[in-house]
Amino acid sequence: MCDIKADSNIVYGWASYTAANGKKEYALMHDADGANGNCAQLPTSDMKEGSNVLLEVCLRANLDSPTKYCNTRTATA
Repeated sequence: MCDIKADSNIVYGWASYTAANGKKEYALMHDADGANGNCAQLPTSDMKEGSNVLLEVCLRANLDSPTKYCNTRTATA
């Protein structure tokens, strides 16, 4: 996920997925430095192919503030 706007917000999100070993995994990610091209990456190397991935991405003022403007999607790994 990428913060594409240099403003006072950060992009914060999480994903849940099934790992190759069958175990349910949960990953937190954030991109806090706005519009410089270094996006946060989900650790996909251990995802089980064909499993559902639930991803939620939100804006926050900082890591300790409440989330706002969230969007949730499901995809297939």
